[in-house]
Amino acid sequence: MRGEETRRRILDAAIAAFAEVGYEAAHTRLIADRASVKLPAIAYYFGSKEGLYRAVIQHITDQYEKRMAPVAQRVQALLADATASREDVLDLLCELLENLTDVLLRPTNPESWRQLIVRAEVENVSGLAPLRDCMRQNTGHPCMALISRLTGEPQDTEQTWMRAIALLGEINIFTKPQVRGSLGWTEYTDERIRAIQTLVCTNARSIFATLGSTEE
Repeated sequence: MRGEETRRRILDAAIAAFAEVGYEAAHTRLIADRASVKLPAIAYYFGSKEGLYRAVIQHITDQYEKRMAPVAQRVQALLADATASREDVLDLLCELLENLTDVLLRPTNPESWRQLIVRAEVENVSGLAPLRDCMRQNTGHPCMALISRLTGEPQDTEQTWMRAIALLGEINIFTKPQVRGSLGWTEYTDERIRAIQTLVCTNARSIFATLGSTEE
């Protein structure tokens, strides 16, 4: 248990350091100091700085998958059911959007996670593939599949992908600190998260009320 606690402290310190200063500037000495461990502990638990970075990305990926995979599995089951109604599809799309809103606005260390990923994308740091794949599998593709069922358009078209990006982007915009600040919010409370979920789902239902029909 002591070893697991030490490993977690190093992970948390690494997430914060990579988010604040980037991969290159986040030296192992800095991470060790922040984690209140001796420098060799990083090598003992993770092998190297690169190994630690991979562990950080895997940790974030595991948490994301844990939250989103159950909904993605229900999407697969519903789409395999030829008797599923249009309302069933819309309900599950809203559940996916609501769940993603909760994941993005209320995870552990949300700001650090988002800052780390943004920095990694900008700096073109390798190692993000597992997280990207997880997000596509558990969010992007299920969202496209539901949209395809609602519109009658093939799932792999550019139009379907654009619709998915627009829906998911409506949630992602609220992850920006400047957007939260413009609303006069210092944090996302349960009430505010519910308000965003209601807004996103209302918009989705309005959009697909006039696009296609599973009963056509």
